[in-house]
Amino acid sequence: MNSIISILIIITSLLNSVFASNFKRKNYIYGLICYLLMGLVAYKNQIYGMFFFYIFIFSPLQIFGFINWNKKDKNNNLEVRSFSNKNRILTITSCIILSLSLAFILQKIPNAKFTYLDAFSNIINLCGVILLALRFNESWWLWLINNILDVILWTNVYHISGNYSLTMLISSMIYLIVNIYGIYKWNRKSIIFDIAKIEEKHQIITIAYIANIISSICYLIITNWIGLIVSVLDIIISLIDSIKINKIIITISIWITIIILIISPITKTWIDYLPLIDLFLYSLIPLIKKIKNIQIISLINIIIFTIFDYKIKLFNLLIIDIFIFLLFLYKIIIIKEKK
Repeated sequence: MNSIISILIIITSLLNSVFASNFKRKNYIYGLICYLLMGLVAYKNQIYGMFFFYIFIFSPLQIFGFINWNKKDKNNNLEVRSFSNKNRILTITSCIILSLSLAFILQKIPNAKFTYLDAFSNIINLCGVILLALRFNESWWLWLINNILDVILWTNVYHISGNYSLTMLISSMIYLIVNIYGIYKWNRKSIIFDIAKIEEKHQIITIAYIANIISSICYLIITNWIGLIVSVLDIIISLIDSIKINKIIITISIWITIIILIISPITKTWIDYLPLIDLFLYSLIPLIKKIKNIQIISLINIIIFTIFDYKIKLFNLLIIDIFIFLLFLYKIIIIKEKK
């Protein structure tokens, strides 16, 4: 029975992702089956937040999406919509507030595990499901964050429990891979390979933006306050180009914050100063116009946080650091050679 459930989860999750990325309404049929099965697995592993969301929210949303998809386009070829910068900021803020609220509730449940990861994963996933049904391509960017969090969560569960956790880990990895394909299909361009269609500076900021959101969640879970503060401030810096605000004022404010953090009790060892160096360098990016200088700063920052995450033994995030480092190396070396 266990092996049958495992195989069904992997197959339905793969079919759901592939059909969704190709604008096919039938993705919701496989999504419904997959969420019901994953709800069972979450319950057996005492991940009660995921159990509740999978069974009582995500499963009904598959039915809503199936009906809504058909109403919008009889040919199943959908017109993809995009958020404004204001809506992006509102969505991110809402996700953070709702996730923290859900985590607080989950902590009240006896024997509940990984409450913060559970909460953030479910809220972000919920937003992604709703946005997909409404044909917003931002759903795939939210799922990119959600899938990485799911890989981290089920990696931890795998080391503790054997109740289908390996299956969920494999399923999460499949979702992550297909998610990148979905971003390519829905945006009509690849975030990695199609350099001509996206401004180089915005590519770097977008990658750093996603990485900092994931980092801030991980630092919150392990209560590493210096890492959390710096990641949140990095997110704010990433948003400067998207909103009308004086860049110099923000940069000076960040520098003042760095000084306050240096003299505060929160910085105890030399390791704690590494994120502050990253913050100072990252605060310069909105003021710099030369792409080469931005790339150099970004590489230095990745190396700094790789060392920091290694020293605090945050190995799940360390894998992401290495991936982003290799991604930037590809962008700098391989793509420059093509040009």
